Amino acid sequence: MLELPKLWLGPWKIQGELSYRFILDPIDHSFLGVARQRSQASSVWFGYLNRPVIEVHEGEDESLVFTVSRMWGLGTGWQVCDADGQRTGTLRAELIRDRLGCNLAVIELSQEAGEGRWLNPGSEELARFAPSSDGQLISFGTHVEANPIFKMLLLASLLRSS
Repeated sequence: MLELPKLWLGPWKIQGELSYRFILDPIDHSFLGVARQRSQASSVWFGYLNRPVIEVHEGEDESLVFTVSRMWGLGTGWQVCDADGQRTGTLRAELIRDRLGCNLAVIELSQEAGEGRWLNPGSEELARFAPSSDGQLISFGTHVEANPIFKMLLLASLLRSS
């Protein structure tokens, strides 16, 4: 899934306590994976203890690719971990950092709903996303084309924010 230059994300759908988004190949519409998040209903008193988690699975066997989870603390930060549970990066507002805390990218939203791009610290475009057929199309640029960890962080930032 992360080796492709483009991904199509379907809209979030809700089934019981589960929200999910299909990830498809935009060329032939073949199934690549799914992102899932469980709704975590709790009392008003303990709602702050909830840590939502988005799991991204790939292929028909739905093997885990990565997770996105809210970090503890006062910020609105999220951490991205690979299938082995190793942190690959963090997300804070529009900022994306690698596992060492170095700035990798920032999300720049367009005035058009659901459209934007990711820029590196030198303001070069890394990838872009736009509405497409009731979902979103992600197009990765040549700067991240061969880097699945970077693509993982960009995809995670879009899943977390939408």
